[in-house]
Amino acid sequence: MTLGYTAPARGIQAPDVILPFYSPSDLEAEFWDQPIYPAAAEEEPTEIWGELDCVLPSPILEYTPMSNKRATALSLTLNDDRARLILHMNWKAQSVPVLVSGLPHKSRIAPNDKTDWKSLPKPPVEKIRQCSPYWHITQGKYQTPTFMVHGNADDWIPYQMTERTIEALRRRGVAADIRIPDQCGHAFDLFPKEDKLGVGWAAIEEAYDFADAEIAK
Repeated sequence: MTLGYTAPARGIQAPDVILPFYSPSDLEAEFWDQPIYPAAAEEEPTEIWGELDCVLPSPILEYTPMSNKRATALSLTLNDDRARLILHMNWKAQSVPVLVSGLPHKSRIAPNDKTDWKSLPKPPVEKIRQCSPYWHITQGKYQTPTFMVHGNADDWIPYQMTERTIEALRRRGVAADIRIPDQCGHAFDLFPKEDKLGVGWAAIEEAYDFADAEIAK
C-alpha cells in the first residue's frame, strides 16, 4: 500500500490498483501497543535470543522459512532467525518500533553501543505516519483504487483495522471495496488450514475481478 503515496512523492506513477490481503494498514492504532499472541507460534512466549541474527548485510531476494511442523498451516518457530524476530515483535509489542526504525546488521554496531535492540522505544508519531497508509489516506495523499481482503479469524492483525481503512478511502472518494471471508485466519490464501470453510479463495477472486475492472478503465 505504501506505493500509493511514496511513488507519487518521487514523481513515479502510483499503481493502477492495489489489493492488500490482511494488511497492517494503520500503524498508529492502539492495537500495536499491546502484546499479540498468534496461534502460528510453535513455542510458548518467551524472551528471545539473537534478535539481530536475521539482519543480513545486504538485501535478499528469497527466503525459505524453517518449521518443526509438517502441516499446511502458518507456522513460526524460534529456531528460525526471522520467525524468532517476528514472534518477538508480536509478543513484546515491538512491531511498530522495528518496522519504522529498523534494525542494523551486527557489523554496523559500534563496540560501545548500549542500545537494547529487544526493547526499542516507540518512534515519534511523525515517523510512524510516514509509514502508515491509513494516515496518508486521511490526508488525501493516497488515491489508488483498493480492494482489501481480511479474514475475521485473523489473530495477528484485526480485520476491523481493514474495515476502518476502507471506510477512510470511501470518505475520500477513492474506489474501494472489502471482503471479510468467514473464519479465515492470517495468510489463509497460502495455508489451507487457515480457511476452515473453504470460502477464502472466492474473496481473492473478487479482488482480482475488481483489479481487472479498474485496469480496463
